[in-house]
Amino acid sequence: MLVLTGNPMYRPALVDFCSLVTHGHSLMICGNVSLNDPTVNIQFDQKDEGETWLKKRAAKAFYQPIVAPTVRQGAIALLQ
Repeated sequence: MLVLTGNPMYRPALVDFCSLVTHGHSLMICGNVSLNDPTVNIQFDQKDEGETWLKKRAAKAFYQPIVAPTVRQGAIALLQ
């Protein structure tokens, strides 16, 4: 399940809701699409911070931030 949560720390209710929907049997990907120039590097601290938070909540999820010129292009990149 792909969930466009932004940084999952700021939307714990959405992460919990998606965990309830999957009943812990599916994998969830929390995506964060940042609208910016694609040549800008994604900060690894942000990814590590999000993954640590998900581990503390015992969510079966990955956190993937991405930089894209539009939300649509970012969502397509996350799906791929």
